Parts: sequence; structure tokens; C-alpha cells
Amino acid sequence: MRRYSLTPSLLLLAILLLVGWPSLAAATGVAAQEWPTATPTPLANQRPDPCEPNDTLEHPCVLALDAVGGPFTFLPEGDRDYYSLDLGPQPGLALSVAVRGTPGLDLLTTISRAGDSAALATISSPAISTTLSADLTGWLIIRVENRAAALAGGQSYRIELRRTLPPPPAPPAGSAPQPPDPLENNWNPETAAPIGVGYVYELNFVCPVAWGCGGGDHDYLRVPVKAGVTYLIATFDLGPGVDTAIDLFWNDLTQPLATNDDAQPGASFLSALRWVAPADGEAIIRVGPRTGGLTPVVFDKQAGSYRFAIALAESDLGRQIAQRIAAQTSLPTTVPADGAAGDEQADITASAAPLAPPAPVPTQPIATDGATGQAIVTAESTVLRAGPGKAAEAIGTLPQEAIVTLLGQTSGAWARVQVPDLIVPGWVFAGDLRRLTSTSTPSAATPTPTSADGVLGPGAALPPGAEIGQEGAPVSPPPAIALRVTRLDPVPPPVVAPAQRVPLAVTVSLVVASAEASPGGGATPTARPPIAGVRVQLTDAFGAVLAEAITPASGQVTLTRDLAPGAALLVRVPAAGLEVPVDPAKPQLTIAIPTGGAA
Repeated sequence: MRRYSLTPSLLLLAILLLVGWPSLAAATGVAAQEWPTATPTPLANQRPDPCEPNDTLEHPCVLALDAVGGPFTFLPEGDRDYYSLDLGPQPGLALSVAVRGTPGLDLLTTISRAGDSAALATISSPAISTTLSADLTGWLIIRVENRAAALAGGQSYRIELRRTLPPPPAPPAGSAPQPPDPLENNWNPETAAPIGVGYVYELNFVCPVAWGCGGGDHDYLRVPVKAGVTYLIATFDLGPGVDTAIDLFWNDLTQPLATNDDAQPGASFLSALRWVAPADGEAIIRVGPRTGGLTPVVFDKQAGSYRFAIALAESDLGRQIAQRIAAQTSLPTTVPADGAAGDEQADITASAAPLAPPAPVPTQPIATDGATGQAIVTAESTVLRAGPGKAAEAIGTLPQEAIVTLLGQTSGAWARVQVPDLIVPGWVFAGDLRRLTSTSTPSAATPTPTSADGVLGPGAALPPGAEIGQEGAPVSPPPAIALRVTRLDPVPPPVVAPAQRVPLAVTVSLVVASAEASPGGGATPTARPPIAGVRVQLTDAFGAVLAEAITPASGQVTLTRDLAPGAALLVRVPAAGLEVPVDPAKPQLTIAIPTGGAA
């Protein structure tokens, strides 16, 4: 008979199966509480949120603009939450704040400036939102607290922050002269005012000096742009009698690369451009009255106000600006049904009837290897359509000799083009266009000789390969030249070493300095305490921000970045309007800001 024996491991397993885990624990002398137990993970609204601890004014949680933050909780019980956000140095956009909580919360939200206890606005349930003035800048503090008597466990809330366009301004009251706008003096390219993308500027055509602006005030602006990014550049909310024109300069300050007078001719005087930056760099924008030439027209010199913005075309602000432009360039659609004037009932019917939906555009393959550059309309006229094909909605009609820009997209016999005076590109039948090249010259007048003495007469055809001589007689073409092709071994491409980058650390100290009278007259700057809570930026020569930080109580920050040797750098203090060049050999700067903020 075969005998079987149990190993110690099998014996332990058998005991476990027979008596169970608790009996095994008792048999081995191990206390039951020492064995691990599973603990369920609490839900997001049942545990402190990632912003904690932010229950004091000294430790606020930073929120992002144009985004929804949360969910946030009031845990531990009795928690009060503080948040901060930066509106930037430039006013012009209103801020919409919405705080939405679950039904078990009774929220009280207080909004104030950083360093100021006075409330700018409060939101108290059942209200959930408020909109702040467009003239606010810098840092704000948001405090949220729960006034409900029940425990806040299992409850949460979210905060939504959106920058919005302010409503159009009211017409100016009275005839008091306007002061020049804050970006003056910027009447030429050399004094162009630096601006940023994503801001709205309140400007006007009031000349900053009594003896200048012989051709009217022109506002020159410079803005850093990135390659391949689509920008919307526009004027809107025009004052009474204002007619603007926009000129965009790129690498050449004598000839605009793009220009627009009226975004919708015949509907409004505002101007708009959609532009794709060809490379990283700085664009110069000129806004002038009417055509921007030497003899502009401003109908009301005391009411020359307008709003200007450059925004990412696909951003939330870009879409808001496009909607504002559409609202201010809409044309009436009241057309008499029978085409006769004076039929008021027909006018009402036509305006009340809904517009028929555009005809569906058949789906066609779109190629992206088409020609680019400029083309001229050779037909008597051609229709610009929203899509390729005659079934697409018509955008407008281009006259003969109109110049368009080929965008490199084709679909069958249709080409996608950009018209200078329009924001949206369209499609044109390619047979109505002729491409313009850099070597194109006006064709010389064709001679009309008689057929005597071997001279070609009107309508006569040239022999293949023949040319017309100076006297109109056909001449023989030059003899063909035999080409000899020799095969060469391919040469490997040169190996280019990658550009070396070196780390750079720039230490910036901000201190307060004031001018005090000295015994011998004059002024002596006196060092004062460091400046805290101010944003300091390290930028390149084009204004792109490479690194930034906010000064602590010591007033000193260190900005680091890996850079190519020889790169030009600047330290910018936006709140004070300062830009200081950086010497890599002396990367420690002390910037004294006198009382009043002037450098």
C-alpha cells in the first residue's frame, strides 16, 4: 500500500480550509486586529480637496482664468476657503465669476483686491454669479464659506472664471474734449506701444500734442506673435463718426503685408483681419482713421474713440470678438417680395420670414498641394463661395482684375482663396483665375503687320518654335543644345551639431527708492524696504516670457532658463512698466522703483 505524507505547507493550508481564517488566527496566537482589512476610498466630496490647506488669507489656492475649478469641499468641518487669481496688468475685459454648489450648501462668496479688505462684490445664495468691472487689474482674492447648519460632508462646489467683453460704451455726453488714450505717444513705428494678445484696449484718435498729427492721429502698436498661430485683429465699438483702417506690417515698415478698411463694406466702419503668423517675431499694427493715409477723415474730432484687440482666433475671447463684429456689421434683410418700392406689407413679410437654409455642399476630397501666392481674376466676374462647387452658398462676387491669395487647397476645379477685405476665406472656380508670379510683367502690345514681304498678318499662325522679330518677320528658333547627364555618387548630408544651450540664473531684487532732498540740493535715492507680491518676468528680445515669479517678502527672485549662447534677454516688471536688459556676465540685478511707480 502506497503511503502519503503531508508537508508543513499543505498541512497549514488544510487547517485553513477546515477551521477558517479566524480559527487559524486563534490557533497561531495572532490577534485578529493585526490582520489587514480593506478600507473604501472616500468620494471626492467626502475628503479635503487638493487645494487644502487654503483656509487662511496667507495661503490662497491659485485659480486659472477662463476655466472651471473644482470640485472643492468644506472639509474638515468649519473650513473656509481662500483663492487668488491674476487679471494681468492691462484692463479692458470684464470678469464673470460663478460659484455653483450642491443643494446641501448655503454659499457666501466675497471678492476683493489683494491687500485690501474692502469687498468688490459678494455672491450670496441663491445668487450664483456676478460680473466685475472691466477696469480691474492685478491679483484678486476670492473667499468662499458655507453658512448651512448641516455638516458639509458629501457636499462640494465649483468656481467658474470667464473673461468677457464689456458692453459697448454709451455715447459721450456733452462736447468736452477727450484726453489722448493711455498708449500715446505712439504715432510712428519707432514709438509703437507694446501690447499683448488677449487684451482689449480703449483707444481714440485724439492727437497727443497740439502741434503734431498733421494727417490725423495714427496709433502704432507692436505685439509678439508665434509661427503658425491664427490671430484675429479688430477694431469695434466705434464712437460716433469713427471710421478705422488696420494695416499690418511684417519685416517691412514701408509696405503693409495686409490691410482692411471695412470688415463688411456698406454695413459698418469697423475693421478686422485674420492673419496666420509666418514665423516667431514681432508684428507692427497701425490703426488710422479712414484709410490710414495722409488725409484721414474723422467726422467728430471730440468723439474719436474705439476699442482694439488682437486675440487667438479660436480662443474664447476671439469668438466673443467675432460675435461682436457680426452684431455690429449686420445688414437689414427687408426686401419687398415683389421687388417694388413702397409696399410696406411686403417689407414686413420679407423681414419676418426666416432665411432659407443654404443648399447642401457635396463632400469632395480636398487636396493641400495646390498653388500658393497671389492670383488675379481674369473672368468678367466670379462668385466667391463657402465651399467648392456651384451648390455652395455664395459669399460675394469678385470683379475682374481683383487680387486674391491662393491658400494651397484645391477640390476638383475649385481653389480656396483669401480676399483682402473679408475675414473668412472662400472658394473660387479656378478657371476664372490666373496665378501671379514675382517675374510677371505687363504683356507688350502685339504688332499688327501686313502679310507682305514675309511679315505675318493679323490672325496668322507662327510655325512651331518660331518667334516674331523686331520687324514682325518670323525668325528661326535657336538650335537645340544636346544635354549630357553624368551620374554622380550621392554626397551624404553634412552633420550639423545641435546648438549648445547653457543654463542661466538671473537674480532680481525689487526695492523701493524715493528721491529725498540732499544738503547740496538735487536728489539722492534712498534705499527702502523690498517690494513683495510683484510679478517679475524674464523675456527674450521679442517679448516672449521665458520664466516668471512673484517676489516674496525679501523682494528677491531667481529666474532660470537654458538658453542659446548670445541670446538677448530682458527683465520685465509689468506692474511698473519696466524692461531692463540682462548681461549674462552680471546676472544679478537690483531694480529700485521710486514712490509712485515711476522708474
